[in-house]
Amino acid sequence: MDVRIADDEDGLARAVAGQIQELAVSVLKQADRFSLVLAGGATPRRLYERLSSPPHRTEVPWPRMHVFWGDERFVPPDLPDSNAAQARQAFLDKVPIPQENIHPMPTESGSLESSAERYEKSLRDYFGGHPPRFNLVLLGVGEDGHVASLFPGSTALLESVRWVVPVRDAPKPPPERLTLTLPVINQAERVFFLVAGAQKAEIVRSVLNDSSLRLPAQLVRPAPGSLTWWVDRDAARHRPGL
Repeated sequence: MDVRIADDEDGLARAVAGQIQELAVSVLKQADRFSLVLAGGATPRRLYERLSSPPHRTEVPWPRMHVFWGDERFVPPDLPDSNAAQARQAFLDKVPIPQENIHPMPTESGSLESSAERYEKSLRDYFGGHPPRFNLVLLGVGEDGHVASLFPGSTALLESVRWVVPVRDAPKPPPERLTLTLPVINQAERVFFLVAGAQKAEIVRSVLNDSSLRLPAQLVRPAPGSLTWWVDRDAARHRPGL
């Protein structure tokens, strides 16, 4: 695990945007496409705004990028609470990425269960039936240690077969959500945690220093890939040695 510190949230967004561009260019020298899983929340939004600005707007190979989501609130896709709507507003509508390369979780119709099944099918189609191995997964972390919509104590943390599951009792609104499961996240080539702000300092300390807690964020271990925590100095203030 690698921990990288930025001076502030803007510096964090600049550094991660640069790293995404570098990774995409490198991977696409040998592959036809690059798969990026987006996170919701305020800190990723700053990153997305950076990606839609020069130089990344023109230098990231957007026509060969494919975008997915780690979780989604089960609300209509045009509402502000939708992670997909936030990402479209912040950057996807501002960069030359083909619409068919954007793969939002379906929340416009059907039940939670059927929507989870539909998104899992879309992953099977994209990966040719093989277990998903995304090039890069972006994650935030909640003050309770949750990642995506995998909350402490949730039965979804125990899922070992399904790639996408419904969440009906999230402890923060809205309670109904869809989320990728840990086996999918942990199969990624790279996972980046993005954490900023003094309100996240205690959870950063807990996740990185106290292995007895078994928080959802501590269960993110991409065994075949790499894990990097990108934090600003406020979020790292309680982390020994940082």
